[in-house]
This record gives sequence, structure tokens and C-alpha cells, in this order.
Amino acid sequence: MKKYLLALFVILFIAGCGKNELKTTKCTLSSNDVVNGYKTSATYEINHKNDLVESVKTIETVESDNEVFLSTMENTLNTTYSTMNNNYGGYDFKVEKNGNKVTSTTTIDYNKMNIEKFISENTALKPYVKDSKLTLEGIKLLYTSIGASCE
Repeated sequence: MKKYLLALFVILFIAGCGKNELKTTKCTLSSNDVVNGYKTSATYEINHKNDLVESVKTIETVESDNEVFLSTMENTLNTTYSTMNNNYGGYDFKVEKNGNKVTSTTTIDYNKMNIEKFISENTALKPYVKDSKLTLEGIKLLYTSIGASCE
């Protein structure tokens, strides 16, 4: 009986050591454009395994008292994400206008995206790709280059 328990323990231990858990790294960005009268904020939740990006969930918010500006932002976000999804796949998004705020919630699943086409048309990303996936370090560099802070 002890032999079976020991064998089971060893099997479970080895199986557990081989697991590559999905981890999440968060980046945030915010700005306040007083001159043009709007505030923006974004949160990027980067889901990764073995330092390769599986997906990113982004929540972006734009606040303004200018109705025309908000409508333009709503249309721009819808058009941008719809175009990206049509071109590469993997985008699931929702853009909502509520009061003086436009919020977009977007998940990019890189496993469902045509990553080869995406990289070939966005060649600046090539250094950030390993095994046909974006690297965690690469995507963090991209976000910090636009002013985000990452964990």
C-alpha cells in the first residue's frame, strides 16, 4: 500500500512541476488633457505562460463634457477594433458610451489571432516575438513606451 501511495505522490509531484500556470501582469496608463478637456485611463491585464503572451484584456476610459468628442471616440474605437478583428481575428470588444464617459473593454486572444499576418504587417513588433507569440517583456516595453506603468 505504501508503495502505491509513494508512486502516486511521485506522479502527482512530477505532473505538478511540469505545469505552466497562466499568470497575469498588469499595466496602467492615465492622462489628463486640461487644454482639450478630456481624461483617459487604461488598464492592461496581460495573461502569459512561460513569459509568452496568451491574451490581453484592456479597459480604456475616456471622460469629457464634450459630446462631439465622446461620439468621435466611440466611433473611432468601434472602427479600430472591428478593423483589427476583421484583419487578424482574436478581438472581442465592447464599446459603451454612458454619460460623460466612453469605455471600451477589449480582449485580444493571441491564440485565435493570425499572428504571422499581424507581425508581417507590424514589423516593429518582430523583436518582441518568440515561438510565434509576443513576449511578456516585449509587450511591457510597448506599453511603457506609451507611458504606462507595469508591475
